[in-house]
Amino acid sequence: MSAGAGYQYLLRHTACGDVQRDPSTPLTAYYTASGYPPGSWYGAGLAGLGIASGATVTEEGMARLYGHGQHPTSGTPLGRPYPAFRSQAQRIADSVAALPESMTDSARAAAVEAITRLEGARRPRAAVAGFDLTFTAPKSASVLWALADPDIQAMVAAAHRAAVRDALAFLQDRALFTRVGRNSIAQVPTRGMVAALFDHWDTRTGDPNLHTHVVVANKVQGLDGVWRSLDSRALHHAAVAVSELYDDLLADRLTTALDQNVGHRGGSSWGWRDRGPRRTPAFELDAVPDDLLGEFSTRSAAIATAMTDALVDFHAAHGRGPNRAETTRLRQRLTTATRPAKTMRPLPELMAWWRSRARRLLRRAPHPLLAPAWSAKHAAAPASGAAFGRGRSRVGVGHDTDGVTGALRDGLRHGLRHENLTSDDTSTVSNRRRRGTARVGGTPRSRLHQRPTHAARPSVTDDVVEHLAAVALDSVLARRSTWTRWNLLAEAARATRGLRLPDAAERIALHDRVVATALAGCVPLTGPDRWTVPEGWRRPDGTTAFDRPDEDRFSHRIILDAETRLLAAADDKHAPGVDETVARTAAVAVQPPRHRRGRHVRLASDQVDAVV
Repeated sequence: MSAGAGYQYLLRHTACGDVQRDPSTPLTAYYTASGYPPGSWYGAGLAGLGIASGATVTEEGMARLYGHGQHPTSGTPLGRPYPAFRSQAQRIADSVAALPESMTDSARAAAVEAITRLEGARRPRAAVAGFDLTFTAPKSASVLWALADPDIQAMVAAAHRAAVRDALAFLQDRALFTRVGRNSIAQVPTRGMVAALFDHWDTRTGDPNLHTHVVVANKVQGLDGVWRSLDSRALHHAAVAVSELYDDLLADRLTTALDQNVGHRGGSSWGWRDRGPRRTPAFELDAVPDDLLGEFSTRSAAIATAMTDALVDFHAAHGRGPNRAETTRLRQRLTTATRPAKTMRPLPELMAWWRSRARRLLRRAPHPLLAPAWSAKHAAAPASGAAFGRGRSRVGVGHDTDGVTGALRDGLRHGLRHENLTSDDTSTVSNRRRRGTARVGGTPRSRLHQRPTHAARPSVTDDVVEHLAAVALDSVLARRSTWTRWNLLAEAARATRGLRLPDAAERIALHDRVVATALAGCVPLTGPDRWTVPEGWRRPDGTTAFDRPDEDRFSHRIILDAETRLLAAADDKHAPGVDETVARTAAVAVQPPRHRRGRHVRLASDQVDAVV
């Protein structure tokens, strides 16, 4: 996020949930009208500012920190000011002004055209004020929060907030650095993150979508007390792994809360859902069926439709389909291109609308898991509010008499029961349980990942860790030829998602064990240090401030052997051939028999010589 214009985007969209707000309307008035909780400050770095974690983010504070690099309350500069860069128009004007006055009109016109073209092709430079990280709950968790009774809504919201903070604490501990020295060559630790958190609950199309924007300020305080910019490379390298960790932590937190409060452990089970071609499977609550997920995924449906058309155009233009990287870029571009304008709707109104949609859908095609909800005992649900704000603050939702709340609670209480399935469903589940495997999107997965366990596991055996490390290594091998620890950590988080663990510390420790085991089977590509570094520049783990452990690259013997064979084949100047003995044997053995005047005739020896 850039300073200046980037801060204005933050104020217009992130702080306001993508709703266009009149600049004359105070931010506090917007929060009151929409029901969104105000933003809050987060991070260990707040201690250096004298701001308490959880304090409310003000419009003036955002302007100072993200707009000008200043203390949010006092306005004191935090280190050096953001650098100022000339705009494209200024660069063009300066270049044109430097042209010799002796140029003819035609030559000057050609020069101006060339300058304009060159400057237009240059990527504009802007000072970086912060980094927007977004943590989004699985769609099933958002739908559960939208339709469940207040108690379960509070559990989902609390699990989401706790998972976000645990993931940020991990990021702060492992990837938040600054750089010092000539050309910023040394990477050194900091006193912690300074970030603004904004909790939102819907998409631009109004579907339930619990998510938190985390705007990490590009200002961190070193251990020497000096404020500097953070090391953005380290932050970017960690982003995917931290996102995957959040997904694991949310599943852990929500499962624990539901098991303890709903009363039946099996109801909080999770499973992988196929999201269609060119998309990875999603890990969702079994209590929320696919038809409800589809109903509340209108934004994804619009992007998928646009993606289908774009793939046809891409194939027509290139004669092939896009590769993985091109598909990702294409989807990102379409996500931006298909964004509709968002209208502010208070939460009680959204809740009523969501439940009305679910009621209409389930009346047409009720899911077997929700069938018990249509009995008389589930006719009404409590009329208390749904929790999303911090602490004990609640936002009113209104009455629920449609039975949707009861259906979801019953699904959580009873889980996936055979009496709620058709005979075909029962046969499928039984067969998969006997085989110990299931298929997601055509890919077999072990039962460990497809049907997750629910009991907390204070310790995971070495055998299980070795299996998980093999899964993580297989996944990274399928995607990359070289990788980093962060790449393996992201795959370890995906591989362990089926295991439920009691807290963030055990979850992170398991990930570290899986990564360490996987790395033992990898080949390091980063050479050892070639110089002696003074003790003051060494880290506790033995690396130095001049090392970038997050950038150490690894590969595997399978990749290196394949590369060796490919290079050898490229250097081979001979035509393809086979051993003479093998060729002679094959010529005799497989030659088609010929018939001459009714007699069976084979090749003569000289004919075999000619073939060989």
